[in-house]
Amino acid sequence: MRDIYNFLKVKLCYRTYWKQWLAFLAICFLVLACSDDDSNEESGSIEGRWYLTEYYEDGEELILEECDLESYMDLSDGGTGEYYLYYTDGPPDPCGLDIIYSLDYYSVPNTVNIFSITIDFGNGSYSIAEGVLEGNTLRFTGVDVGGENDGVDFITIYTRD
Repeated sequence: MRDIYNFLKVKLCYRTYWKQWLAFLAICFLVLACSDDDSNEESGSIEGRWYLTEYYEDGEELILEECDLESYMDLSDGGTGEYYLYYTDGPPDPCGLDIIYSLDYYSVPNTVNIFSITIDFGNGSYSIAEGVLEGNTLRFTGVDVGGENDGVDFITIYTRD
């Protein structure tokens, strides 16, 4: 045991190899310090159920009724999903599921937590939007194409269930 101690004392002492030890410690520090830097920049998942919480059309917030707030998106793994639109004509009519639209989405390449979505309304009418994920909030900014809302800019904000 004394031989090992003497070896470490003489061969690895700071006077003999101090430059190599300093370089080794600096490399170890950099590897350990930088190893987790990318963890907060990984793209988040948007799969799951997202409830409509706010809606803006051409820059103006539209006041959503209680029934409107039951509308949601179910986003599946693989870039597809469905949008469930709830609607009522007002009292005494009950709130109910009006229609289900299919949608496609994908993560925008070379970005972090930015997604593109297309909702097909049928008859050549659809919405395209770019979404940003921040925690449990998903904010889409887009435009309607075709149909009676052609060219209408919108912002929709969803929260995760």
